[in-house]
Amino acid sequence: MKLALNLLGFKGFSCLEEIINNRFNELLEITVVIATDKSITNDYSKEIKNLCETKKITSYNRAEIHNYREYNYVFAIGWRWLIKGVVDSKLIIFHDSLLPKYRGFAPLVNAALNKEDKVGVTALFGAEEYDKGEIIAQRSLEVTYPIRVGELIGQITSCYIDLTISVLTDLAAGVELIGKKQNENDASYSVWLDSEDYFLDWREGDSDYIANKINLLGAPYQPAKSFMNGEIVKIHTAEVYSDLAIEQRHIGKVLIIEDGCPVVICANGLIKITNMSDENDKSLIPFKLFRVRFK
Repeated sequence: MKLALNLLGFKGFSCLEEIINNRFNELLEITVVIATDKSITNDYSKEIKNLCETKKITSYNRAEIHNYREYNYVFAIGWRWLIKGVVDSKLIIFHDSLLPKYRGFAPLVNAALNKEDKVGVTALFGAEEYDKGEIIAQRSLEVTYPIRVGELIGQITSCYIDLTISVLTDLAAGVELIGKKQNENDASYSVWLDSEDYFLDWREGDSDYIANKINLLGAPYQPAKSFMNGEIVKIHTAEVYSDLAIEQRHIGKVLIIEDGCPVVICANGLIKITNMSDENDKSLIPFKLFRVRFK
């Protein structure tokens, strides 16, 4: 049986490691397709390539693959791009959510922004409409906040590995993969994120949401950002501060400075910024200014 594995990032690399540890590369004819992603600090493309070379697994760059006709199944793990020309029943996608919730883009980050107490991964067949394919299997884990997105990716990778080994075990044993239709009544959609989404919205977010977003963002992505007196600053950590009776709620202004940390007025509540730097990563704590507005 011939398999094409489209792999990206830490999740893709980790799954490949476990595939090799379980000797599936000896039981199945595996080809790896490698992509690069400049939007993250490490896309693991070099690590995946080196591992393939070490274990003598055939690999290609994404631009070198023009069709998948010769493969029995095509996998997409950590993948960000559409895979065309593959029959739905032969395309197996690993999606960062417990479908049918969070169909679409950046589902793990969006779920964590919403402070979902449970996240997970779904292995599903391809479909004409994205993320609507039949579900093969799912794995989940509980989340405790605050948590960094990098730590969350590390935790959820265990779900990817478990699903990958489970599916490959069935394929190697000749077991037919059977999918289950999704319940459309439970469906929700996750919207794509870009560089603007790293900036905090002081006027719409309450203190709990803003603090959670600050503490979530970071490697392998960028940290949370804001404009401070017209200059971009990076805000790395924050905590919810007990609200006070404010006569005129000037959203974004520094109300007080405590322990060298600015306490900022939100639309609802207050947050205390405990770690912040300028664009050159120079620390701005202890905070020396007072008449400051964040936008």
